[in-house]
Amino acid sequence: MSNSMLVIFPYQFAENWVFDDQNVGLVKEMFVGGIPEIIDVLVADIPDAAISFKMLFSAQPFPQYQAELSWLREECGGNWYEWRERQMQGWLGPTLCRYFEVVPDKLYCKAEAVRKDAVNEDNSMYASSTPAEPTVDLPAKNKYVIEPTVENLERYQRVEGTKTYWHTSDFFNYDRNLEAELSDILNAYTDALEEFDEECERTIELSIGRRIVKAARKAGISPQDYRDQFNNFGAVIWTPICIWREDESGNMRYSLTNSLESVDLRDRLIEYDE
Repeated sequence: MSNSMLVIFPYQFAENWVFDDQNVGLVKEMFVGGIPEIIDVLVADIPDAAISFKMLFSAQPFPQYQAELSWLREECGGNWYEWRERQMQGWLGPTLCRYFEVVPDKLYCKAEAVRKDAVNEDNSMYASSTPAEPTVDLPAKNKYVIEPTVENLERYQRVEGTKTYWHTSDFFNYDRNLEAELSDILNAYTDALEEFDEECERTIELSIGRRIVKAARKAGISPQDYRDQFNNFGAVIWTPICIWREDESGNMRYSLTNSLESVDLRDRLIEYDE
């Protein structure tokens, strides 16, 4: 991939800065090891950055860049960079190599607001209190997610006060026969995150990935099918409330949360891939 000017659209998921990039096969790729704090500084003046913002980055300086990051050292398969002007350091994982053939000595970056779509004002079931959000396509369809048809939405719809919501478990399915193993893997993942330093998180994810491959072989299904079910299981456990909304183009979008109190917040809405 060219290392001229690159762009990603980070957002917050489960209180972490993550991003998707179907061009290089990344979904909810997490920033760790000091990078979240750097992002917080870069987006300080961008309203609703948690929904999404545009991150421009390059190995070469470009007009009005915000930060110049200088390479420090390699660690855990990734690389440490320093923002000397702010005296901040951050670790970028092995995915950096998906954007640059050679690890750059310098990284220049700038955060910008994304264009906001108009908020629907028709007070419809799916558009009420709809936050503005960018369009994001999921890299691949998760076949274990039940389609948000009108029939399914009406069937599982729940209302509390003025808030309409659904249970994540009604739409994000997994084989209950795999529940014990899925729970073990999820617990191993969360325990590892608590035990080890943040800069080694990518190594932890690779270890969990290998465990998923092994479990998939044992279950006689593909690793992708097993990972989809693992992701659904995690969504059900961590974010039991699902919000479905329809945008102006008629596309269904969803947001996952762990509390109805956060339903009115400007959560990330992800486009459902039909």
